[in-house]
Amino acid sequence: SEEETWNEEGLYRIEQRNKFCKGDVIEIMKPDGRNIPTTVNAIYDEEGNEVESAPHPQQVLYLDLSEKPQQYDLLRVENTKNPEIAI
Repeated sequence: SEEETWNEEGLYRIEQRNKFCKGDVIEIMKPDGRNIPTTVNAIYDEEGNEVESAPHPQQVLYLDLSEKPQQYDLLRVENTKNPEIAI
Protein backbone atom coordinates (compact mmCIF):
# COMPACT_ATOMS: atom_id res chain seq x y z
CA SER A 1 0.00 0.00 0.00
CA GLU A 2 1.04 3.63 -0.38
CA GLU A 3 1.45 3.96 3.40
CA GLU A 4 3.93 1.06 3.52
CA THR A 5 5.95 2.45 0.62
CA TRP A 6 6.45 6.02 1.90
CA ASN A 7 7.54 7.08 5.38
CA GLU A 8 6.56 10.20 7.33
CA GLU A 9 9.36 12.22 5.73
CA GLY A 10 8.19 11.37 2.21
CA LEU A 11 11.08 8.97 1.56
CA TYR A 12 10.54 5.89 -0.59
CA ARG A 13 11.14 2.49 1.08
CA ILE A 14 13.01 -0.18 -0.91
CA GLU A 15 14.74 -3.49 -0.40
CA GLN A 16 17.82 -3.09 -2.52
CA ARG A 17 19.35 -5.77 -4.74
CA ASN A 18 22.36 -4.07 -6.34
CA LYS A 19 24.78 -1.35 -5.35
CA PHE A 20 23.95 2.22 -6.23
CA CYS A 21 25.06 5.57 -4.85
CA LYS A 22 23.75 8.99 -3.95
CA GLY A 23 23.72 11.06 -7.14
CA ASP A 24 23.20 8.06 -9.45
CA VAL A 25 20.51 8.26 -12.12
CA ILE A 26 18.33 5.16 -11.96
CA GLU A 27 15.14 4.27 -13.85
CA ILE A 28 11.56 3.95 -12.69
CA MET A 29 10.10 1.14 -14.80
CA LYS A 30 6.35 1.63 -15.19
CA PRO A 31 3.92 -1.28 -15.73
CA ASP A 32 2.92 0.32 -19.08
CA GLY A 33 6.52 -0.05 -20.37
CA ARG A 34 7.73 3.50 -19.85
CA ASN A 35 11.12 4.06 -18.18
CA ILE A 36 11.52 7.35 -16.31
CA PRO A 37 15.00 8.46 -15.21
CA THR A 38 15.25 9.68 -11.62
CA THR A 39 18.17 10.94 -9.56
CA VAL A 40 18.95 9.48 -6.14
CA ASN A 41 19.11 12.68 -4.07
CA ALA A 42 19.74 10.89 -0.75
CA ILE A 43 19.83 7.38 0.77
CA TYR A 44 18.94 6.63 4.40
CA ASP A 45 19.26 3.41 6.39
CA GLU A 46 16.50 2.07 8.66
CA GLU A 47 17.83 4.14 11.57
CA GLY A 48 17.53 7.36 9.54
CA ASN A 49 21.27 7.82 8.97
CA GLU A 50 22.21 9.22 5.58
CA VAL A 51 24.53 6.88 3.63
CA GLU A 52 26.47 7.50 0.42
CA SER A 53 25.82 4.11 -1.18
CA ALA A 54 23.74 0.95 -0.90
CA PRO A 55 26.27 -1.93 -1.01
CA HIS A 56 24.39 -4.65 0.94
CA PRO A 57 21.87 -6.87 -0.91
CA GLN A 58 18.41 -7.00 0.67
CA GLN A 59 19.13 -3.99 2.88
CA VAL A 60 16.02 -1.92 3.60
CA LEU A 61 16.65 1.70 2.66
CA TYR A 62 14.73 4.92 2.21
CA LEU A 63 15.33 7.06 -0.88
CA ASP A 64 14.80 10.70 -1.73
CA LEU A 65 14.25 10.61 -5.50
CA SER A 66 13.79 13.41 -8.03
CA GLU A 67 10.68 11.63 -9.43
CA LYS A 68 8.02 9.90 -7.33
CA PRO A 69 7.51 6.18 -8.05
CA GLN A 70 4.04 4.67 -7.77
CA GLN A 71 2.89 1.30 -6.47
CA TYR A 72 3.88 -1.55 -8.86
CA ASP A 73 6.79 0.41 -10.36
CA LEU A 74 10.25 -1.14 -10.32
CA LEU A 75 13.46 0.78 -9.82
CA ARG A 76 16.36 -0.26 -12.01
CA VAL A 77 20.06 0.45 -11.89
CA GLU A 78 21.55 0.16 -15.37
CA ASN A 79 24.60 -1.94 -16.33
CA THR A 80 24.25 -4.63 -13.70
CA LYS A 81 23.76 -8.37 -13.91
CA ASN A 82 20.40 -8.33 -12.08
CA PRO A 83 19.23 -4.72 -12.30
CA GLU A 84 15.90 -4.53 -10.46
CA ILE A 85 15.47 -3.06 -7.02
CA ALA A 86 12.41 -4.52 -5.30
CA ILE A 87 10.03 -1.93 -3.86
